[in-house]
Amino acid sequence: MSKISDITRESWIMGTFPEWGTWLVEEIEDYDVPAGQVAMWWLGCTGIWFKTPGGANVTVDLWCGNGKRTHGNGKMAVGHQMANMCGCRAMQPNLRNVPFVIDPFAFKQADAVLATHYHQDHMSAEWAAHVIQSGMKTTDENGREIPVPFIGPKKSVETWLKWGVPAERCRTVVPGDVIKIKDIEIVALDSFDRTCIVTTDSTGEDREELTNRCPSDMDEKAVNYLLKTPGGNIYHSGDSHFSIYFAKHGKDYDIDLAFGSFGENPIGMQDKMTSIDILRMAENLRCKVVCPIHWDVWTFRRIVRRSNFSMISRKIGTSTVFIRSSGRSADAMSIRRIRIRFTITTGADSRTVLNIRRTSHSGPVCDEREWQYCSRNLSHRSTIRSTRGLMTGGRRSALPVHRLWRMERFKRSMYLISLRR
Repeated sequence: MSKISDITRESWIMGTFPEWGTWLVEEIEDYDVPAGQVAMWWLGCTGIWFKTPGGANVTVDLWCGNGKRTHGNGKMAVGHQMANMCGCRAMQPNLRNVPFVIDPFAFKQADAVLATHYHQDHMSAEWAAHVIQSGMKTTDENGREIPVPFIGPKKSVETWLKWGVPAERCRTVVPGDVIKIKDIEIVALDSFDRTCIVTTDSTGEDREELTNRCPSDMDEKAVNYLLKTPGGNIYHSGDSHFSIYFAKHGKDYDIDLAFGSFGENPIGMQDKMTSIDILRMAENLRCKVVCPIHWDVWTFRRIVRRSNFSMISRKIGTSTVFIRSSGRSADAMSIRRIRIRFTITTGADSRTVLNIRRTSHSGPVCDEREWQYCSRNLSHRSTIRSTRGLMTGGRRSALPVHRLWRMERFKRSMYLISLRR
């Protein structure tokens, strides 16, 4: 029989995915963490694998699924949390933007499975099944061998129980609870995930009615975590939005690294922290390093008609400035210096830009009134501090940039200016 006669769709899937095979699994298992350090691997979305010198292997929000896979009927499920949040009905085109490169069934050891909340992209039935079926064991703080625990807020525990995880394996946590896993101390903290507040158990006709009701208890739906490790204290914010309460966490704990869910938001919706929010979170937490996550499954891309919309590029030093304008010649603009790549949208162009931009590749937006305020109140070489943070350009992924950029005064007209290196 010829080779092509043996090839099927199933054999192709098994032979190709995950694309890295067990490469990353082997790397995680073989890596010896030096004393006084901690090793971390970002595994997509908000999933992080933590490993310590004491042999602790802890996963937080490990998700083995995918984003949208079909256009379907083009409609969002009535009662979906995004529909509840902003009233939208069109399906979100949030595709997974990076390949899934681990084989969760190839891992031999984990010591704890943590979830910040119960949304489907933060929990994995596949990972839970492997941990249970493989009989993984760990040790408690007294050195006794125990089955690997599943740790999360009430709603996450309810989800695990529905999947078949034994009740004795689950530990429900609320802010203030502390759990010791080998040489990691896990502290549950308040979450600020307002999307969780408008999430119902069902998206069908039997769903919970939210109209004119006080929001449900956040502590039952979501928590943040502080992981105290030999290499430093790590803050995992799950899907939290920005909250001034981050400042209390920053005062109560010495935080070295903070993970935050980043993504610019569609009109009418606040589901991720923007670049500005990520910076504000870092400042409030007083952390030394901030790392944006979740942007890889938050790709919103929509093509719109570009009538009366032109693009001109100019070279400024080693960078190219792309100027999009509506009905005016770009030659009328005076551009002198721009230090860091950024995106500014003013006036009528903002609606068009919001429709075509990839949310993880965009910058701050202001309307014409805000632009006029800036023009009146900022000097010719004023430093705009509030726009420090996560700036991206072209196809590059979101990267933290803790630098200031200078903006020259432009004429009060409606332009989008995008600088790419």
